[in-house]
Amino acid sequence: LNEDEAEKIKSHGKIALISQTTQREERLSKVAGGIGKILNIVPVLHVDNDGKLENIKKARGLNAAITELINTMANNYIDGEKVFFANSNCFDNAKMLADKVKEKFPSAKIDDESIMNIGALIGCHTGEKCLVVSYLGKGRV
Repeated sequence: LNEDEAEKIKSHGKIALISQTTQREERLSKVAGGIGKILNIVPVLHVDNDGKLENIKKARGLNAAITELINTMANNYIDGEKVFFANSNCFDNAKMLADKVKEKFPSAKIDDESIMNIGALIGCHTGEKCLVVSYLGKGRV
């Protein structure tokens, strides 16, 4: 990784994620988390330019959340760039997300090494069934 590539990632790198665990680290009260679980509400989040996790959409179910995540990408993804995926104990869902991203963006560089596992340190904060997509974008999400 040279200095120009590092600067490109720093200025254009985007991270968006789906957290299927609605009540983590007291982000939601037990009542709100319980209602979200019953209604199958899946938050779609992204890391803003200041490094803060921000809720950008709430979807009912995993498929709707994946659609929202891809729609978020469509607003600023730089066509033809590499896309990376991470998951916490839900590889099949990560593969499904990667397939749908490849379908929406045929020129996206996605291969077998594009899907990774979330490590223990991050995984203890995200909980199980978290999907992450990382890509180069044109601007703010």
